[in-house]
Amino acid sequence: MRLLGLIDNTALLLSIAKRNPAPTDKVAAEFLKTKRSLGSNDRRFVLDVLFVTLRNLTLLEHLTERLIRNSNLPNYFSKNESIQSKVEDIITIINTLFLITSNSDFHQYSNIFEYLNQKEKSFNTDINKLVSEVVQHTFYLTNDILTYWKKNLSFHYELIKNSFLNTNNTDTLLDVNYLKNIELYYSFPEWIMNELLIKNDKNFDFFSKLAFSFTQNAPITIRINQHKNISVHYIEEELSKNNVTLEKCKLSPVAYNLSKRLFLNDNPLYKNGIIEIQDEASQLVSYALAPDEDWVVLDACAGAGGKSLHLADLQNNKGKIIALDKEYNRLKEIPKRARNANISTIFPYLIDKSNNPRIADENIKFFRNRSFDAVLIDAPCSGMGTLRRDPMKKYRTTPRLIEKLSEIQYRILKHYSQFLRKGGVLVYATCSIMPRENEIVVERFLAEHSEFAPSPIAEGFSKHRIPLPDLKDRFYYTFYPHIHNTDGFFIARMTRKM
Repeated sequence: MRLLGLIDNTALLLSIAKRNPAPTDKVAAEFLKTKRSLGSNDRRFVLDVLFVTLRNLTLLEHLTERLIRNSNLPNYFSKNESIQSKVEDIITIINTLFLITSNSDFHQYSNIFEYLNQKEKSFNTDINKLVSEVVQHTFYLTNDILTYWKKNLSFHYELIKNSFLNTNNTDTLLDVNYLKNIELYYSFPEWIMNELLIKNDKNFDFFSKLAFSFTQNAPITIRINQHKNISVHYIEEELSKNNVTLEKCKLSPVAYNLSKRLFLNDNPLYKNGIIEIQDEASQLVSYALAPDEDWVVLDACAGAGGKSLHLADLQNNKGKIIALDKEYNRLKEIPKRARNANISTIFPYLIDKSNNPRIADENIKFFRNRSFDAVLIDAPCSGMGTLRRDPMKKYRTTPRLIEKLSEIQYRILKHYSQFLRKGGVLVYATCSIMPRENEIVVERFLAEHSEFAPSPIAEGFSKHRIPLPDLKDRFYYTFYPHIHNTDGFFIARMTRKM
């Protein structure tokens, strides 16, 4: 039966994703390239089930372990020689499907079954029964074993959930067992949870909403290139050809969320530089910098140029942007993307191991004269704000890695800030929510560099009428998925004193 093949392929991909350190979406793309027999709906099903599983992996693997420990279930799986995946992984995937079909906490994911074709659906309109019958028939399970499986799954899930959800007593957060159950329920490592609770004054309600938000799908957000002067109505009409609608985002004036995933590489809107895929919080970095049209801007960690392109768009293609990065494979994308967007003011350069730009033309003068009007440092980071898109980060990130990154980030900030002119704007940003990568780096920098001072982010946002009522006079701000429906993102704005 087709569903069995999808379950087996998802379990195989789960095993690979757990071992492969590359971003999960790239791992999945490489895996699916080898599965030519899977149609587009099959692929979406596999991807969606995989990401639900990875976002809740600690919880699901705990439930699998409890089930295996208390039953002889693995013996049944060995009877079917057509199954390629490991027993533990296939049970984990089936647990995901059982929770989606029978537990109200997981019903939000039930739309994944829309990818099953009508023939599969007609087997039984009750999806829970469909999954049960496929599992039972494939692995020769007795009714008693299947019933025990479901009861065991439900019992241990509710046991974990009810152990802490109905309390607001912050003193309980010191209890080891209590913390362990929170870690299991939200699939969130305890050390990360502790750092975030400390940052937010032990506000458990804040943390629980944040942790829950990281188990949800991230929006697919586009940025409309204003320089192209194309109307939103035209873009809506073009997207409607693929049954995709737009929803205006709340903060960035050019950000819209797509109603569903869309393969953009062959889409004329994307190919012609009219739209770019860019999270809304990432777009807000450029608005925080808010360059004048004639400014010379240094984008010190430019990557593939997403923020350089946005900055150039804000400048109406009239300024100059020096885009630096160590990775040639990312940097080489900038000229092509700039051409598509009709942008001619971005100049990409590789940098060496000492963070020095390899510039052999007149643009070297901006470094020698320290005359950049603005410097943007979108620093390399843990990516702990992007867990909806790459959930494996929360399991792989360690305190030692955060400490190492914090030192790298400080050195980068210290190095490139020296090229800013007096009165110029310095913006530091990460797609992380960890204090040691964000506030602590910025506060250390200001404490050791008296020639720099905080500059309210509102000075940049107000130029573009971005509504953020709680911003006030803050010079750094963290965006969160459960509050702003963006990736977790940190932005700090500073200036070099006159």
